[in-house]
Amino acid sequence: MNRLCIKITGESGAGLLSTGDIIMKGFQHLGFYVVADREYPSLIKGGHACFAINVSTEPIAAISEKVDVMLAIDKQSLEAYYKDLKDAGILIHGYERPLGVKEIVAELEARNVQVVHQPVREIAEEMGGNVLMTNVVLAGMFWKVLGLPYEQIEKSVKEKFADKPKLLEIDLKCLKAGYEKVSELTKVKIPAKIKETILLDGGKAI
Repeated sequence: MNRLCIKITGESGAGLLSTGDIIMKGFQHLGFYVVADREYPSLIKGGHACFAINVSTEPIAAISEKVDVMLAIDKQSLEAYYKDLKDAGILIHGYERPLGVKEIVAELEARNVQVVHQPVREIAEEMGGNVLMTNVVLAGMFWKVLGLPYEQIEKSVKEKFADKPKLLEIDLKCLKAGYEKVSELTKVKIPAKIKETILLDGGKAI
């Protein structure tokens, strides 16, 4: 793999930014170059938004519009962005009522998109969490589907929620559950050498 284009979609306030941070840091820990772009809608909470992440073994000059893998946190965001998926891509979602998105799934499967679904709210609650932790379950699913080592995404979650030790224990259970609920669909080739890089947003860079 020279480049992998990812889009995380969900409503504002549903953990979109946290999910993007966890996945970016996971790829950085593995030695990939990472470039991301967060969409900022006019709503503070609700609506739909996306977080685009491109990872590569080579430096990245621009974000791709079309994506290889989409991680959809809710139905509304899936409806808004599913057409951005490339043919033969991968959709990972946790919408509770799959029949509610059957037309979208049928359209994607006709384009050879592989669809991965688990009832993520139910899984999060079984692990002692709540609906706000469904994004961590999805992150675990995403990591396993790409055939990536669990230790790196676990490290990323520990860094993200280090200041919330009581919640961290539940988050790690949710992450592990998501990772174990799905099968590997592809194997992302990890760089042979880990690069010394840092993650910066525009404000920190200035």
